[in-house]
Amino acid sequence: MKSNKEYQAMLKEIEDLQGFIRQREDQILEQMEAMERHRAVLKEEERAVAKAREHLEAEGAEIQGERAKADAQMVVLRKNRSS
Repeated sequence: MKSNKEYQAMLKEIEDLQGFIRQREDQILEQMEAMERHRAVLKEEERAVAKAREHLEAEGAEIQGERAKADAQMVVLRKNRSS
């Protein structure tokens, strides 16, 4: 470096770059925190979906059971009508 002015300019550039780096690090940390929050929400949603799926499967089984009963009753009614 040839002069104090160049030295000061270099220090300013270093300072600016350090500020830019800190800003980027803060952005990265914010993104990581957001990602963790989204993961927690995703886990909650996955649990809700699993619970809903179990409920629907149970309802489906119940409906199939009711249909089987209705079909059996229909067979009995048809037999009675034809008798």
